[in-house]
Amino acid sequence: MTSRPPPAPPSPRRGAPLARLARRARNLVWLLARPVRRGRRERDLVIQPYRGFGSPERLLLIGRVLRQPKGPSPRDRLARDVVDVLRRLFRRGVAAAEVAAVFGEARADARTDRDGYFHLELDLEDTPLERGGWHHVDVHLTARPEVTVMARVLVHARSSRCVVVSDIDDTVVETGVANRVVMLWRLFARGPGARLPVPGVADLYRALNRGPDGADRNPVVFVSRAPWTIYETLDAFLRLQRMPRDAVLFLREWGVRWHHPFARHDPEHKSRLIRRVLAVTPNLPVVLVGDSGQEDAETYARIVQDFPGRVRCVLIRDLARSARRERAIRALERRLAGAGARLVLSPSAADMAEVIRELGLIPPQAVHRVAAAAS
Repeated sequence: MTSRPPPAPPSPRRGAPLARLARRARNLVWLLARPVRRGRRERDLVIQPYRGFGSPERLLLIGRVLRQPKGPSPRDRLARDVVDVLRRLFRRGVAAAEVAAVFGEARADARTDRDGYFHLELDLEDTPLERGGWHHVDVHLTARPEVTVMARVLVHARSSRCVVVSDIDDTVVETGVANRVVMLWRLFARGPGARLPVPGVADLYRALNRGPDGADRNPVVFVSRAPWTIYETLDAFLRLQRMPRDAVLFLREWGVRWHHPFARHDPEHKSRLIRRVLAVTPNLPVVLVGDSGQEDAETYARIVQDFPGRVRCVLIRDLARSARRERAIRALERRLAGAGARLVLSPSAADMAEVIRELGLIPPQAVHRVAAAAS
């Protein structure tokens, strides 16, 4: 009886896609497990802070209080990450929890909303910071002080000349907002590395961060209607694109529940966050960046009117989806100019860079770098 020949090894064509799929799955599990991995697995209550922002005189911090299942974790790294992802799925926001933040002599208290989120503002006017950069703030539950965490807050440097406030979807990254299936596939199935950056935008933001002399350290604040649940994915994407380190990311709670599977309508979310950013940095001019796909131009126009003299320019990426939409944005140009802000509507980051150079916010050589990257 003849023996069967040994099975042939899988061909590279057949094995490579499976290996890539397995690698993406492991990376996705690792990314989704990160919030639990950074927290305390053995506790039923945890505080998840997001990176905060502020000035030497005032700090803004957003976070969430969560209840999670406790239990032992496997020793194997992948198995541990899978368990942490399951813990994350069963986490729930804790409403009406009393939270306190302490930084030096300053203290602020807040109560979580119905989804467990809190907003804290610490007044440092009595003891303002002499140094910008990243600082740590102690955040704990008032009723259970042992439930504590150190939150990171970005304080703009004394050398900063402006603060950049930017949208993300279709402004920094090609998301296809109109096609939610495509967006979700790029986010979760393919990972942050597969999200397509808008050409030249990363170079533009790095130039804005450095300023005309290369040492300004102008902060960049990303404000988006995307849900907090994809915070880690967006953060990983921004890092992959080498966005400035002096940057923070503010998202929103969609309020999605099993009995309410649609995102909560909140048209004023972006406006509220931008106003808070301007309130904690009262001495810095502002550059606002968005796109023509939604209502960024109208939102920014109201900001310009309510904060006269604060906004240097409004940069709107033209998505060329509607001639009527373009006319509506162009109609705002004269009104913004009367309030001291210049409006730029263009599909190219190079055009935006040229205007910013004219305003003295970036050096001439930065325009060439942005143009080369955008071409």
